[in-house]
Formats: sequence, structure tokens, C-alpha cells
Amino acid sequence: MVKYIKKITEKTTNLKLETKLLLSLICINIFFASVCFFGGMEIVLSKYDRLLYQSMQTSSALVSHEFYSRIEELITLSNIVRADTTVQSILDQVDNPGTGYGANYYSELYVTLQQHYLEYRHGYLKFAAVSCPRFVAYTYGYIKDRPSPERLETLIGIAEEAEGSAVWVTDYTGEDYLYLVREIKKIENLKLNNLGTFIAAVDMDMLVEEVSQVSREYEGSCWILYYQDNLVYASPELTGDTLQQIQEEIKTYGIVTVNGKKYFAIRGTMEDKEWGDYIHLVSYEEVSNSKKDTLRTYLLILFIALILSSLILHVVVRRVTKHIDLLVMKMRAFGKDSENPVPSPYDYSARSDEIGMLHRQFDSMAEQIRTLVVENYRQQLLTKDAQLKTLESQMNPHFLYNTLDTVNWRAKAIGEEQISLIAESLGHFLRMTLNKKSENFSLREEIAIIWCYMTIQQQRFDNRLQFAMNVPECCQDAMIPKLSIQPLLENAVHYALEQITDDCQISLVCSKQGKILEIYVKNSGSEFEENLLEKLRSHEIREKGLGIALLNIQERIQLLFGETYGLSFYNEEDFAVVKMEIPYIPVKGEDTDAKDDYS
Repeated sequence: MVKYIKKITEKTTNLKLETKLLLSLICINIFFASVCFFGGMEIVLSKYDRLLYQSMQTSSALVSHEFYSRIEELITLSNIVRADTTVQSILDQVDNPGTGYGANYYSELYVTLQQHYLEYRHGYLKFAAVSCPRFVAYTYGYIKDRPSPERLETLIGIAEEAEGSAVWVTDYTGEDYLYLVREIKKIENLKLNNLGTFIAAVDMDMLVEEVSQVSREYEGSCWILYYQDNLVYASPELTGDTLQQIQEEIKTYGIVTVNGKKYFAIRGTMEDKEWGDYIHLVSYEEVSNSKKDTLRTYLLILFIALILSSLILHVVVRRVTKHIDLLVMKMRAFGKDSENPVPSPYDYSARSDEIGMLHRQFDSMAEQIRTLVVENYRQQLLTKDAQLKTLESQMNPHFLYNTLDTVNWRAKAIGEEQISLIAESLGHFLRMTLNKKSENFSLREEIAIIWCYMTIQQQRFDNRLQFAMNVPECCQDAMIPKLSIQPLLENAVHYALEQITDDCQISLVCSKQGKILEIYVKNSGSEFEENLLEKLRSHEIREKGLGIALLNIQERIQLLFGETYGLSFYNEEDFAVVKMEIPYIPVKGEDTDAKDDYS
């Protein structure tokens, strides 16, 4: 057996991924179809009563909600009648001992009551009445439906005990009607003295039959209703002994036998807790038919699902594996030629699944490899150039400093202040630029370098160069890459003064916007091309010393602070503007002596 399994494993290992997936999914599909068929049959047959309970619960909830709505309508009718100004006026005048009784009072009260009664007219509402000490006004209907004088007196007494609240009287539902009684109190000036009583009679058989039409899913239903734990209504098929049996046996749902006939019964609760529970019974013959229909429907759906899943299985597998095949093709093509990107018929940039991630990661990796190859070649060229420049500048800096100091003092001795200033500024400039300190370099130190450089340039160009600098003290402790601003000023001098003969204005402005430090270098007399950095990178503009310096500053800023920071170039009102944006990070233990070099 082990050898047989091992042999199958060896044969399937080298199959194409599409074939493996297809075989695996077919086996899984067959297995789960079998489990669903036999297990589902068992669940349907053994757990159907629970499903039936849930179905009947929904149907019963609809009926009970409709019943509760009809009950609420009657309470609303009582509110409207007792608040009606005509009813209030007539009952108040009838109740006033100083007012003579007139037949028109009864007529007006009857007409008003009849109007409201017709608005809520249903077959189960047998009559509505307003009783006062002198008379009782009934709506149109049969005299036989009216309560006897003794029962009327009892209903009025129950309403008076409730002090204006609506009361359902259930004592007579078996032989007569369900009564709604409510005391009518005087609203004017909130006196609330008793003016009369509103009475409404409800035929429970007709009410239950009408609300049952809301859900016709189960025919031949029987109902048992309770109000404050008292029996209010039971369908005629249910007798006294049977009612007691049902009430004791049915706690949630179950099957009961009534007069030799089986019923499926469930217990529920009305929306108004005062009404209590209800029990809904359905003939089990209907349930059996519904059970068979459900079983047939289940089998049909399962069979159709099995056929459809088998038909689309190959299509689904192919839709997945074709992207894997394309990735393999791209890998093989990249292995043969890593310089040229492999064209793809699909755009994977918007896909967030694993396939999209695989393709994007491979494309990114291939692009990085191509970039590294180019950058490595370029780095080798820059390294060679740096080595040449290092050899050219290998001279003793102390000899240079001493020479400049000598020139400075000799110039002062003969009264040449300009030569002295140039020599002194150049000496400071060389000391700071040749200093090997590059970490924790502050804006204050960079400004010291700038001050020396611009002093030399102002002496060189005399009155043609106008330089202004506005750097608040709160910004000068910010950390910046060393020699990141001076090349920008050098670029401005080169293109604005060396290339033309007009005067030039150059300014350096710094501001702090929250946690961002913004540095602007502006000059007149020149302008920047659009997308300057991109053109320098793509060699659309031939790189010279200053062009390489701009790219170098951009790369140093992004390496130090992140790709969201760096340089931007634009033109504004005859000025070429370079904007440097970096995060404000104060330098700890900053050397403040640099300020003395240019103050």
C-alpha cells in the first residue's frame, strides 16, 4: 500500500500545476458532494422540526404583529374619541346639573362617534359606544350585540377603576366579545373629572381569521391567545381538556394530538408583554407535505449545484493558472535577457491578491536589478572621477591656511581691505568645507559657509550682486546635510552672473511650517527648465559639475530623511526658485561658535 501511494506521488509531483489543481478540486468536489448529499439528507430528515419551527415562528410573528397593530388601532380610536372636542363639550354639558338635557346632545354625540367608528371600521369591531350618566350612545349595528345593563354597569366600573387607562376586559370572550373600556376625562383646564366611558366590542373569531390572512403559508391554523396569563381566545377545534394539555406540553415547540389529529405547535410572545404568550398550531399533514416539498427542492438544488460546479471547475482553474504560467514565462525571459522588460498582456497594478503581488514583486525585483546594474556602472565612473579629484587636491591644508593668513595680514598691512576680506573669507570657507564633520551638521554651520562664500562672490562681482538672507534664529539649530545649500547659491551665481552682465538679486529665506523646514533660494537673471531633476537623471540635459551637485543634494536629502523630502525647482515672477523641504530635527550639542564666523 505504501509503495502504491509512493508511486502515485512520484507521478503526480511533476505534473503541471493546472493538472494538479484540477485533479485535486475534482476529488474534493466529489467528496463534499457525497458528504452534502448523505449528511444533508440526514439533517433535513432529523432536524426538519427545528427548521419548521423557525419558518412558523416567522409566520406567527407576522400574524401576531398584525394582531397587535389591530389592537393598537382600537386604542388609538379610544384616544381620538375621548379627545374629540365635540365629545368633550357634549359630555361636559350633559354632566353639568345646570344645563337642561336636549335630544340634540345625543344626536351630535352619535354622529361624531359614528364618524370616528367608520374610520376604523372592520368586521371584527362590532360596535363602539360612549356612556354617560344620562344615556349611552351606540354606533350603528345590531341591538343584540349590545351588552346587558348589568354587564354595561360592570364594564363602566372597570373603566373607572383604571383612571383613564385603556383596559381589555376578557371575562366574556368565551360567550360574548372582548371589550375595550376607557374612562373619558375632562381635558379643559386639566380638571380630569369623569365625563363618561368609551366602550368597544371585538369579535375574536373574526379578528383572528382576518389577521391570519397576512400569512397564508400554512392553511388550517389554530390559535390560542392569552392576556395577562388569562385565556382570551381559543380556536373552536380546541376544547377545555385539550387546551390544558397544550398549555402544559408546549414550552417552545412540539407535536400534540387533538381529537385524533396531529398538530405542530409553537409558543411565542406578543410585542406587548401585557398580552403575554400565544400558541400557534398547524396541521401536521400540511407540515408533512411541506417537508416533502422541501426535501425535493433540496435534492434538486444539490444536483444542479453539483453539475454547475463540475462544469465551471476547469474554467476557474484555468483563470488562476494562466497567470502563474505567465509569471514563469516572464522569469524565463528575464533569465535570458535582463536588460529589456518583459511585456505583459495584463495590468497587475490594481490586483491586491497573491497573484497580483507575485507579478508586482517580480516586476519590481527585475526593475531593481536593472537599476542596480546601471547604478553600479555609474558608481564606478563616479568613483574613478572622485579618485582623480582626490589626487588633484592632495596638498597640505595647513600650508594653504598659513598662506591665506599671510596674504590676509600682508593685505591689512598695506591697507588692502578687499584683498584681506577675500583671503579671510576664503580661509574660513576652506576650514569649514574641508572639515570632516558630516553628522549632526546644523543649519547655523551651513550659513557660516554660505556667508563666507557669498562674501567672496560679492567682492568678485562688486555692485552687480545683491544678496539678502533671512533665517530666523529658531530655525538655525535644524539638522541638514552638509554643503546642501551652498551649491544652490553657487548654481545661482553661475547662471545669473557669470552668463550675463546685468545685476542680480539672490536671496536665502528659511521658514518653519509646523514640523517642516522650508528653505528657498531665489535669484533673478535666469530660469529653470520644467522637470529639471527628471531631465538630469534621464540625461536629457547634459550633466556638468553643478548638475551632478543638484542630483547629489537630492539623493542625500532622501537618503537622510526619506523620499517625501527633497528639492523642487520652479520660476516665480522673474525669479528662479529652488525650494528645499526637510523635516525640522534640532541638532543636540550644536556648535554655536559657527555664528561668530559670519555675524
